[in-house]
Amino acid sequence: LLTRTNAMALLSLLMVAVTILIEPPSFPDVLVFEAPQNSLSKFRGLSPKRLLRGDYVLKNEEPHIDFRLQKQAVALLSFGQDAAESTLLERCVLSIRRRGDFHGPVVIITDAPSARYLNVFDENVIVLKNREEDMKDYFESDGSMKYRRFKTLILEYIDNIPELESVEWVYYLDIDVIMGQPLDDLMDQLNEKYHIKDSPKHSIAANGATPSSQLYFFKNSKTSGLLNFFANSGFIIMNRHTSKYCLELWQHVMDSRREDNFDEASLHVIAHLFDRGDETNCQLVSMDVEDYQIYPMNSYQLLR
Repeated sequence: LLTRTNAMALLSLLMVAVTILIEPPSFPDVLVFEAPQNSLSKFRGLSPKRLLRGDYVLKNEEPHIDFRLQKQAVALLSFGQDAAESTLLERCVLSIRRRGDFHGPVVIITDAPSARYLNVFDENVIVLKNREEDMKDYFESDGSMKYRRFKTLILEYIDNIPELESVEWVYYLDIDVIMGQPLDDLMDQLNEKYHIKDSPKHSIAANGATPSSQLYFFKNSKTSGLLNFFANSGFIIMNRHTSKYCLELWQHVMDSRREDNFDEASLHVIAHLFDRGDETNCQLVSMDVEDYQIYPMNSYQLLR
């Protein structure tokens, strides 16, 4: 039999449990990086149960925008069977639209059959089939490097979308990233700290000089498992005009290091060359991660 003290304690626990179910903790105002689906139940509105019901479909949620007026775009990659069979991409777009409060163009480059994402997203999402000639099979890793290489081609693909001619800034996210705050607020904070928007808008300056080409990344978290590398490529800020040289260099170094298992290894090489003065045109900027990104789990292997 329950004593009065034990009964009161049990009742208190039940009340706490009910409170958590009714009012889960609010979502943190940061990016959540590489969050596995089974770790999201503590975040309001983004639990696996809600996301797997099918009501994440965004087809009718967003009014059509005039692409010609857009200065920003988000780019995502979805490659391989695992990505196509999961809801990672849908969850990422959902968080961009809702928590990220970003209603501009989202460009998805994928090798999935066209039927996979048909009638899933709103009209402001552009789904592009990858070009077969861009799929390089000469990497010696487990096969993911041929997909990661497409990060270096994002601006090239966007350049082939006439409707996005006005876009100046492109934000790349891995599809296992979810937004925890409005994207514009995040960019305002990063711009205030790193003066990102002060970079030149054209690849050739008026006096004929070539300005520095830049890419912006977050530093690696202590729990990311990549601390030996310069940065984490799961979130990249690209300038439509000035970042192209860096992307081409990144691709060149990646192609020359076919034994690597991570695209971050090539970034590490470029950063080292820049620090030595052997590379003067491409500057990779690593941004502090602590205030903007969290890893819900401690093991990098579990996050993968």
